[in-house]
Amino acid sequence: MTNRWTSTDPLFLAAFGEAVRRRREQAGLERKDLAETAGISYSYLSAIESGQKLPSGAIQTDLANALGVGPSELLAEANRASDESLPSDV
Repeated sequence: MTNRWTSTDPLFLAAFGEAVRRRREQAGLERKDLAETAGISYSYLSAIESGQKLPSGAIQTDLANALGVGPSELLAEANRASDESLPSDV
């Protein structure tokens, strides 16, 4: 498994954003509610979920706490998903 946890790799950014969005929807939260609970702006959360931004470690922790999961769970989910997106010959 390749570690992209602090990378700007587009596959990882998309996978991290998807992990946040999926967890938010599973928790039954609107984007504005998660943003408020995590202490970030709606537009920043939107950029994270769309794979445009990778938040700092502190914000990753705030998001995870607001979602009721550990930060390592979000990162591991994103890392697995981005690895699965790679061609098998890489």
